[in-house]
Amino acid sequence: MHYIIPLRRNTTEVQIPENTSLYPHAFNFHQRNVFWTSGIKDGYKVVVYYDMLLAMHETNDLICRLEKKNNTMAVMREKEDAFEGWLFVNHLAFMLYGILDYVAQANLAAKYSFKDVVRILKGIRANKINGQWRLTQFTKNIRKLCTDLNIKIDGPLVG
Repeated sequence: MHYIIPLRRNTTEVQIPENTSLYPHAFNFHQRNVFWTSGIKDGYKVVVYYDMLLAMHETNDLICRLEKKNNTMAVMREKEDAFEGWLFVNHLAFMLYGILDYVAQANLAAKYSFKDVVRILKGIRANKINGQWRLTQFTKNIRKLCTDLNIKIDGPLVG
């Protein structure tokens, strides 16, 4: 039986030279040269064809697919960052409502309004350094509010 089996360029079953000077034969196909060579492999005659234009198109296609994959990964990273930001804002909102409970329990509602709590606590910042979140220094107002509410704010963040 006779078969034509397309092989990947990186196959280890058959040597596929990419240097056209290693192909002893060539023919014209659609106004371009196609190089070929033959040999024996495991008792079977093997003929290898090399079409430079097809190889160039395949390489270009691979480059386009890799660029598309890189662009997709960049969009996914942007979406991941946006989702992480949304989770953080959501977390802050829940924390703020919890802190307002602390204000009510400490009988400090007359001293601190909702706007006061938000204005003071928005000064709490964290920076991501070497993959870990670190709190920045706190102002006197932040320390006073947290002390009044008996909230411990020192220590590392998880992440």
